[in-house]
Amino acid sequence: MTQPERNDPCPCGSGKKYKKCCGVKKGLTQRSIHILPSTPSPLSETITRSGQEMEELRKKKDREKES
Repeated sequence: MTQPERNDPCPCGSGKKYKKCCGVKKGLTQRSIHILPSTPSPLSETITRSGQEMEELRKKKDREKES
């Protein structure tokens, strides 16, 4: 079966144009997603640093328990 054109009747039988019916659904799944490159913000750097500090403290506490 060939792909209907945008202005053809929708093959689902709704009576709508393909672009206004199932073509919309298909278009949503086929759109490419544009992701902006992330740049570190001061907040994200602080969160990362805090997480690293917490991990270091946890490891230190574990070492103290072992001794």
